[in-house]
Amino acid sequence: AIRGPEYSLFDVAKQDIELARKFGLPISMHVGCGTFADKYKAVQQLAKANLLGPDMNFAHCNFLIGEDFRLLADHGCSVSITPEVEMQMGLGFPATGKAIAAGMAPSLGVDVVTAAGGDIFTQMRIALQTERALANNSVLLSGEMPQKIGLNAADALTWATINGAKALQLDKKTGSLTPGKQADLILLRTDLLNIAPVVINPVNSIVSQASSANIDTVFVAGKAVKRNGKLVDRDLAALRAKAKASSVYIYEKALVNSLHAG
Repeated sequence: AIRGPEYSLFDVAKQDIELARKFGLPISMHVGCGTFADKYKAVQQLAKANLLGPDMNFAHCNFLIGEDFRLLADHGCSVSITPEVEMQMGLGFPATGKAIAAGMAPSLGVDVVTAAGGDIFTQMRIALQTERALANNSVLLSGEMPQKIGLNAADALTWATINGAKALQLDKKTGSLTPGKQADLILLRTDLLNIAPVVINPVNSIVSQASSANIDTVFVAGKAVKRNGKLVDRDLAALRAKAKASSVYIYEKALVNSLHAG
């Protein structure tokens, strides 16, 4: 991802965009982050400079206004919502509903696993329930009790699957179970107590109750990379050791005191 107008000089952002397009790379940047949204008006700056395009993905978008979303939609841009990190880091409420209202198809991300969990099940749940809470609150403020639910579990699953593939410009290859696409499959166990019994609507169960613990088997391009709940041909001990060494190195370089040695 490039830094974009909210985290760098505009000329730097412009050069980054031009460089990415020179090499045919998708472009992602953070916008609408808390008070930076009104201060820098990144989307409007990019539009004025004729830099918006369908190769661009905008992360967060919490404090973008309707005009910003219309500009993004008109230029075929995509948006990614990372609900848990956004609320934890003070960026604002997730902009899922605002993106949908502008006719856009939001996707979901995690952002940084140093500040939030790394599984997409959590992000689906938080994004869906937060948007429901915001919608319900507007009804409550009118003096009424909410009587219906707008967004549903199928919407959240769409944000996490095909919309994510579209944001990455991979939707012709993956993101849905469609003849001609590569066989990227996730098989979930439905007999675990956190989700059983799955009787009527498996999508509701997946979004509302499932976690990464339910993932039994994963195929990437038809090749099994996880079976029976275990990764295939992966030395987890070595990976853990590398992760710990990297963590210790970062802490030491940052001069963080009292580093836990365990």
